[in-house]
Amino acid sequence: AALAALLVVQALKGLAEDGGLALVVLALALGATGALAYARVAGVRSFLTVLAPAPAVFLVLFLLLSPASRLTLGGQSEARADPVSARAPVVMVVFDELPLVSLLDARGRIDARRLPSFAALAGDATWFPNATTLSDQTTKAVPAILSGRQPRAGGSRSSVSGALPIAADYPNNLFTMLGERYRHNVSEEVTTLCPEDLCDDRRKGGPVARARSLASDLGLVYLHLVLPEPLTERLPSVSDTWGEFGGADGYSGGRGGERGARAEVESALEGARAERFDEFLAGVGNGGGPSLDFKHSMFPHVPWEYLPSGRRYRTGANEPVPGLVPPSGTQPFRDDFLVEQAYQRHLLQVGYADRLLGRLLARLRDRGVYDRAAIVVVADHGVSFRRGLDRRGPVERNVEDIASVPLLVKAPGQRDGRSDDAYVRTHEVLPTLADVLGVRLPWRVDGRSGFSAAAGRRSSVEVLRRSGKPIVLAGREFERRRAAAVARQAALFGSGGSGLYRVGPNPELIGRPVTDLPVGRGGGARARFKSRGRLRAYDPRSGFSPSHVVGQLRGSRPSGGESRELAVAVNGRIAAVAESHRSRDGEDEYFSALVPESALAPGRNAVELFEVTRAEGGELRLASLGRA
Repeated sequence: AALAALLVVQALKGLAEDGGLALVVLALALGATGALAYARVAGVRSFLTVLAPAPAVFLVLFLLLSPASRLTLGGQSEARADPVSARAPVVMVVFDELPLVSLLDARGRIDARRLPSFAALAGDATWFPNATTLSDQTTKAVPAILSGRQPRAGGSRSSVSGALPIAADYPNNLFTMLGERYRHNVSEEVTTLCPEDLCDDRRKGGPVARARSLASDLGLVYLHLVLPEPLTERLPSVSDTWGEFGGADGYSGGRGGERGARAEVESALEGARAERFDEFLAGVGNGGGPSLDFKHSMFPHVPWEYLPSGRRYRTGANEPVPGLVPPSGTQPFRDDFLVEQAYQRHLLQVGYADRLLGRLLARLRDRGVYDRAAIVVVADHGVSFRRGLDRRGPVERNVEDIASVPLLVKAPGQRDGRSDDAYVRTHEVLPTLADVLGVRLPWRVDGRSGFSAAAGRRSSVEVLRRSGKPIVLAGREFERRRAAAVARQAALFGSGGSGLYRVGPNPELIGRPVTDLPVGRGGGARARFKSRGRLRAYDPRSGFSPSHVVGQLRGSRPSGGESRELAVAVNGRIAAVAESHRSRDGEDEYFSALVPESALAPGRNAVELFEVTRAEGGELRLASLGRA
């Protein structure tokens, strides 16, 4: 009956998408009817009996005999080049979903006030401001960084086509280049390019662990596909992370007092990505001999939930209200304010990524490794915030956002920062590192060192669409468009971080006491706040900040259109402004605003939501919509 009900609910979902519980009850009734038919009708029973082995046979074929077996069973490289003779410590960090523009101030320089760690490293390294990725897909971009091989749809003699991000498909890479002479402290997230005889990566597990994780993820994806949308809101998201959607096991510790009492829930929410960084950091500078410290960090990738201070502001497995961040690859941004707020949340999490980088640099100095090390910091791809466009899919209108990535390379002993305008591509990171180490790569790669004359002569930028077809821009045009993106960011947020909380209509209200403005009662709409208890009992030591003020507006609709201008007061002073947004069906109205941590006091905070209107003379007025 349950199996029949699942089939029925999937068939009926398209006919009644908002049916919710009623649709499930109907599916269960029809499923029971199907079970009754199986029990009483011989023809139905015979037909299903013949088909009964099919699911098991299909599962075995899929897991063990299809190309998916390389994931469930793992795989080792069959051939490797001999390791090189380098001796210097090597440190590489690959950030995820980090465009170069997000690091820059209004002058096009790395913003030292907002991002002191990136700026400090740039002061000792070579910065390639024209570095670009070839793909917005992490499973292609990270292997390109690690192997020096260029991803291409359709393949060519020098490219990798249809390869999985595993050691068996990329046998020659950074890890095998350095080989057993190096101690490997490696933390991969999406890839498993480091062979198991070189790396002890707990996330790989054995075949049983991989099959268990795959089964769990497939189950959650299936529930998202078959259940009506109202019932999927409480399920863990399957679009915020790459896997282990229900939470990763074995990574609940490692941050001590920085984590609150909800450590296990938070670990499930974020897939323990912060804990894995801590675990990686603990292994940096340990042991004798040359070392490789590699970390693919899933920051500042969604879910956006961290402030630059390191505190989290998100409490659930999904966004607190619908519509804040459309799933990448399926839906474009549809609201100007939500575009700006998503951009704001991204930049706040970039601040947290800078905090993580700062901890790594401090660890390297503390262990006496920093000066002697070759250090590479890069990102796999960027991200775009433009209305009408997906945040990740590269098209002509956003290629400068997706393609441009930070690339900082510090040679052993280097102490003077410099900038190199070569159009380096991310599959040339490994040849550049080999050049810095003074070694020759023992296998064929597709690119050249960023310091080579060939890279300096390049005059164009290329990034692959999802279809595999390239978008090509002349270098000067790319730089012009990137400069326009920098100017847009500066206009929205300023430089130095001072404007990160001034997003939304009427920003001149921020900082003003409520008593300075005329205040009236709301016109029938009332606010229902999410997580009111956290605003009433804020503990800065908990590692959580109730900075995200969100909820639903019920009652009368806005008089001037589909949205209304809002202001959030904290302890009697306007701390944020926002604009309401509606659900996709237009029925529900929501609000979302981020207030700075400096506006919150320990203990109870008085938070009130106002609608902002204008009198005939243009004077701004407030109408109370409710208190948290």
